[in-house]
Amino acid sequence: MSKNKKGFTLLELLVVVVIIGILGAVALPQYMVSVERTRVAGNMSELKPIYDAALQYYSYNDEFPDSLKKLPVSLPESYTVSGTTATSDDGTCSISLEASGTSPYLSMKCGRGSPNEYEFQFKYSINSSGTIFGAGKYFVVLAGGEERKDTYEKVAKSSGWVKDGNGYRIN
Repeated sequence: MSKNKKGFTLLELLVVVVIIGILGAVALPQYMVSVERTRVAGNMSELKPIYDAALQYYSYNDEFPDSLKKLPVSLPESYTVSGTTATSDDGTCSISLEASGTSPYLSMKCGRGSPNEYEFQFKYSINSSGTIFGAGKYFVVLAGGEERKDTYEKVAKSSGWVKDGNGYRIN
């Protein structure tokens, strides 16, 4: 009498589960970096035209605007503008123009509090003769927890960003 056994042993199933776990542990961090890189690219595409409009306003008026409504560009429809700040209708992002001093900047802060909050900035400076230098530089400044910092360091490294002070410069 021959026994014809069908099925898997407990050891075979355990090996398969371990292999799947290892593959997941390797793939998940890379997926998180990819998601974050996509989020930053989306914010860059929203903020760049506003930044360019602020520089255009400066070139015509020799000063930065005191209101985002003065810019010759439309803000995203899902934002409510109040002076130098625009806030998304769902409250997850805000765009601010800080025009005082010799280093005005345009920033976008997104997330729902720590550790999910981060700030994305366009910075520019004015030298003593009044001309702009450093235009077109992007900075990502972390405003969240350590887990977010680790993810951004991976995004920065894979994107070719350069560490600059407390943030990253995108060339």
